[in-house]
Amino acid sequence: MDDQVMELDGHPTWVRDSGGDGPIMLLLHGGMVGSEMNFGTMLPHLGSDHRIVMFDRRGHGRTADADGPFSYVAMAKETAALIDHLDRGPVRAVGYSDGGNLLLDLATTRPELLEAMVLIGANYHHEGLWPAAVETMEQMGQGQTMTEAYAAVSPDGAEHWPVVAEKSIAMYRSQPTWSTDDLRAIQTPTLVVAGDDDLTPLSHSCSLYEALPKGQLAIVPGASHAVGWEKPELLGSIITAFLANPEPSRSMPFLRA
Repeated sequence: MDDQVMELDGHPTWVRDSGGDGPIMLLLHGGMVGSEMNFGTMLPHLGSDHRIVMFDRRGHGRTADADGPFSYVAMAKETAALIDHLDRGPVRAVGYSDGGNLLLDLATTRPELLEAMVLIGANYHHEGLWPAAVETMEQMGQGQTMTEAYAAVSPDGAEHWPVVAEKSIAMYRSQPTWSTDDLRAIQTPTLVVAGDDDLTPLSHSCSLYEALPKGQLAIVPGASHAVGWEKPELLGSIITAFLANPEPSRSMPFLRA
């Protein structure tokens, strides 16, 4: 793996790239954490067929914060800037939580950048979260574990963590706001993945899948929003199987032709 700092939209951004000639699998981390913390457990289970690329968005992991609030639109623009820089055609993207949410924007605004995408624990509307979900994340943001994890790698230091936590919670309370009609316009082959006890009710994950014209659905048993840590081998096999055949033939379709 090659670590580098890359200028994306004029902002120094931490990027890790495995290199190689395989198709790119772009890993997009969740909120309040960086790529290493999010995907370290999963990496050994993603096979060796892909060139693995991941980066820390502004205010996360090893990338410094910038002025202004967090938004999925801005995160999607950061992601588009990286894909444009790689200059390797459409990528296969795997987004966890916030990383999945931003892919819904990217698939709408820059669909040519995505060959296929996996949305893990994503929500298309903030009201789709369980009522206590944001309060749970707010408590995590105030905890010692998250504070220390941020301080260990962030260029901004421990004193900036409360700012990042506050901006994250503000986004979760008001974003995203997509409708199922918005989702029906997305033509990217998509796998929706959720734990059976995730931050969103199963009905929300199912409505996301049902609205996507080229959607597939995987509910991981005995798993929460931390499915990547709890079931890394199973999740890795689900992801690699989908990316190997994102538009399968169906023998007896009722929802998908």
